[in-house]
Amino acid sequence: MPDTWEALEHDCKNCRECSLWETRTNVVFGVGNQNAEVLFIGEGPGANEDAQGEPFVGRAGHLLDDMLEIIGLKRDDVYIANIVKCRPPENRDPLGVEQEACIGYLRRQAALLRPKIIVCLGRIAAMRIIKPDFKITREHGQWFEKNGFQMMAVYHPAALLRDPRRRPESFEDFKGLQQKINERAHPCRFLMQIAYFSVLCPAKFLHKWCFLDKNAIDGHFCVCYITTILFERTWSLSDEDCCKQRCISLLLLLLLLL
Repeated sequence: MPDTWEALEHDCKNCRECSLWETRTNVVFGVGNQNAEVLFIGEGPGANEDAQGEPFVGRAGHLLDDMLEIIGLKRDDVYIANIVKCRPPENRDPLGVEQEACIGYLRRQAALLRPKIIVCLGRIAAMRIIKPDFKITREHGQWFEKNGFQMMAVYHPAALLRDPRRRPESFEDFKGLQQKINERAHPCRFLMQIAYFSVLCPAKFLHKWCFLDKNAIDGHFCVCYITTILFERTWSLSDEDCCKQRCISLLLLLLLLL
């Protein structure tokens, strides 16, 4: 069994366990942060995904990006995968035999990722991951606990494109996801947020909007500004070890500013 992302992706891209390999252009393995706390699971690739080798890149993918942005997330903060990695012809629902042939790759992705939260995108994924009799119209947005994971399902973005009247319901579902993420937030993240908004954010504001030359800003705030940029570029949603190290650095920085 592959124990690295690279080995798993290599095996997946060479898979011929079902007939979908005969019509695929690309294997759509997955995309996102491999240390993410949140795993999104769709049913399978569409035409755009098959062409580009990345999940959710068409109109439905753009809508998913917008919904993530509403709750302060982006693709780099989560991981996105599918039940099947190859496109079913004519975008039909993946057959049970196809799901069974491919589900092992998703299980190994989850084992490597170790997410805290799983969000199923649509009915097919919810029936496979949460429970076989899942009713998306009645049970979307509800939380389930299974095998140590917190799980919920939302309408598939493609379904929202077909029926925009369901978008307000999906907005509430994503707000529920945001609340669940905040409930699970590591204490170090809370300290990070306090330090950022009380010290680093004002320093960045002064430099960006007051049109002050860096040399004219107090040295302490120069340190704050540089630290802000570094933290913004390296912050990971689920990297608790780095979180602890950064919080220690921030505490030292706060002492410097006193």
